Formats: sequence, structure tokens, C-alpha cells
Amino acid sequence: MSFMDKLRRFMQDRNGMDKLNFFLIIAYMLMNGIGYMFLRSWRYRYILSGVPYNSISVTGIIGMVLRTIGFALLIYAIFRFFSRNLNKRFYEEDRFLGFIDKIRRKEHKPRSGEDVSTYREVKYRPERKSGEFKKRIKLRWKYRKTHRFRTCPGCSEFLRLSKKRGKRNITCPKCGKQFTVHITL
Repeated sequence: MSFMDKLRRFMQDRNGMDKLNFFLIIAYMLMNGIGYMFLRSWRYRYILSGVPYNSISVTGIIGMVLRTIGFALLIYAIFRFFSRNLNKRFYEEDRFLGFIDKIRRKEHKPRSGEDVSTYREVKYRPERKSGEFKKRIKLRWKYRKTHRFRTCPGCSEFLRLSKKRGKRNITCPKCGKQFTVHITL
């Protein structure tokens, strides 16, 4: 058994990398870098001024706090990466993505005299109820042998399709949009 097989077996029922973990690692790097700059300026100031190095200043405390917060974010990202509680990790990521969608939805208001048609339309996924994700996972597991699942590109509705191979024209029952789906085994 090769190393990659052992690694695959170890990571089989674990969360792995997702968008929230990626965000946490980026936040860790930013906090650590900014904290390092605060600590570095604090150290050099005291070395050049001749004041004893072990005295405390606001800059040093800010640097230490930022680096501690960054380290805590890294520990949480590693915990999430190796976690086996997939439902809870998916729920956390779903809430994070919902928060990001709320931030992105705040539209830019055009200035007076500015052409509104220059702004591109951005489609966002609709907000979901918290228990809906668990229901989708259970449905996927229950019908995994007889059906395939796709989302509607118009309204992001979760659709269950029979397991017939090939291209099929589908009409969404919620929004009525027609689209083509290619189903393979």
C-alpha cells in the first residue's frame, strides 16, 4: 500500500479543504504578517532608543494579540480540515457562504449621470433554510442508486432526476427554466 493510498484512506470521512478553511488560512497569514510588522517595529524602536527590550508598549501588545488571533484561526482551520463531523462543518460553511452572499448583494448605486447598463448582472444563490442542507444530503444518500441530482441554473433548486444516460432537456418545476443536462454513470 503506497503513501497516497494510506493518505486517501485516512482522509476518507474527513472534511478536507473548503472555502471557509481557505478564508481562515488567508486570514491567519494576514494577521500573522501584520502582527509581525507591529512586533518588528516595536523591537527596533527599543533597540535604537536604548530602552530595555523587555518593557511593554502598545505596539508590542497589538502585535502579540494579532499573532495570537492568527494562530487561533490556523488551529481552527486545521481542526475543521481533519474533522469527521461533516454535517456540522457543512453547516458552518453554508452559514459562512450565506454571510458572504449578503455582503456581495449590497449593490453599488450609480452616481448621477452614470449609465446603469454598464453594471453586469450577478446571480446569487437564494438563501436557504438551515435544515435544508441536511435534507439534501439524506435524499442524495437514499436515492444514490436510482437517481442523479442537479441544481437549476436559474433558481438553484435541487432537482432529482432518474438515472437515464445521455443528454436530457429538463424544465425546472419551480421557475420553469429549460436547460440541458448530460447524465453519465
